[in-house]
Amino acid sequence: MKNPETMDMNELFAWFGERVKALRQRLVVIGDFGEDLDDEDTLLLHDGERRKRELAFLNTHGSRRQDLFELKAVVANLAPPRERARLAKGTLKQIGQPQVPAASARTVATSSVRS
Repeated sequence: MKNPETMDMNELFAWFGERVKALRQRLVVIGDFGEDLDDEDTLLLHDGERRKRELAFLNTHGSRRQDLFELKAVVANLAPPRERARLAKGTLKQIGQPQVPAASARTVATSSVRS
């Protein structure tokens, strides 16, 4: 492995990209899509990372924390959850991430709680 100080720009981008990829945490977004825009904003923020604006990344002061996450799934909650999941899936398709699954949450009855 070469020393990063002796690498050309392309080698440095590749080296840095591998380091960031190794640090990524898996992310599942749970939200009430369609209620307001905060959940869609979360998907859009992650999409900015996905597009790999490497030059902007290196020229930005500090680090972009969203680079440390990999979107694995989206779960829609609150009634009507199926429609909210469909809306989330549409957002994922529009931002070029149709491979990310979008599911609807369901309410599960639990036994009575004992005090």
